Parts: sequence; structure tokens; C-alpha cells
Amino acid sequence: MGQFHDKLKGMLTELHQRGDFELSHGGRANDYFDLAPLFLSSGSLRVVGHEVMCAIGSLEFDALGCLELCPIPLLGAILSRTFTDKRGFVVRKIRKGYGTNKLIEGDLRSGDRCVVLEDVTSTGQSIMKVIRAVEAVRCEVVSILAVVNRGEGCDELLGDYDFRYLFMKEDLNG
Repeated sequence: MGQFHDKLKGMLTELHQRGDFELSHGGRANDYFDLAPLFLSSGSLRVVGHEVMCAIGSLEFDALGCLELCPIPLLGAILSRTFTDKRGFVVRKIRKGYGTNKLIEGDLRSGDRCVVLEDVTSTGQSIMKVIRAVEAVRCEVVSILAVVNRGEGCDELLGDYDFRYLFMKEDLNG
């Protein structure tokens, strides 16, 4: 691979925690990837941003988005440093409940071709929330990119999409 890939692998391995954790889909796991420190440090954000760009740089798309919360800094960093002609969006887990009551924040337009970013995916249920929201406003998901794939059903659930990931969980059992 390369210098950035190896560096990111080391960072992710350090962020791989052992214990008893509840995952977003309600299941339990004896390990967990807390990627917030990765996305909230300029040095590590540069490394993961580089790897994301390598994975999606050749795709044709209009907008780059994610589900709130963790990948938002990554989304902003990529848009501000690399794509001057792309727009960003964030899908809320639940509607705002006040003001405009939006489910999708940012600049997503009907007909957009989109790439969806995810930090860690297990079953793919969180990504499906984004896909359903994006497709409901008549946009097309051209690719999905996860930093870590836990391989707990997401490959099957996302089988109709171009689903990519930087690392499998097994790659990070340092």
C-alpha cells in the first residue's frame, strides 16, 4: 500500500478497544473502534483524508455526505482541501424537531450523485438510513466508503451498491 495507509492502520489499531460494548444496531461486541480522536486531530485527519481521497478520487459525484456525528470533520476536511466543486450534506439520525425540521442538512440537490462516508460499519443499518434519506429526495448513491468494516452483515445489506472500505476489522487486530 503506502505510507499513509500504514500510518492509518497503526492509528486504527491503537483506537481498537477491548471490553463489552453496545453497538448502534443494538447488538453487543467485545471490541469497539472509537474513531472520534482520529477525526478530531488535524494530523490524523490529514492521514485518513488522504486515504479516503485515494478510495473515491476517481468517482464522478456531486455531493459527499454522512450520517451525524463522527465523520462530519472528515467530510469538511475533504471538501475544503480537495473538492472545490463538490457539496456536502449530513443526514440526521432524527429530524431536528424545530425550525425547518430538516432530516438532511447541507447542500444536497435532487438528482445529485452522492458518495456516503461512514466511520465504522457492522450491519450496515446506519448507512441504510443515509441511503433511504438520499434516495427519498431523488438522489443516487454512487458509492459508500467506510473506514472500518466489521463484516457483520453490511456486505450483504449493501450488495446492490458500490460498497468500499479502507480496512476490515481483522486487519486491525494488532
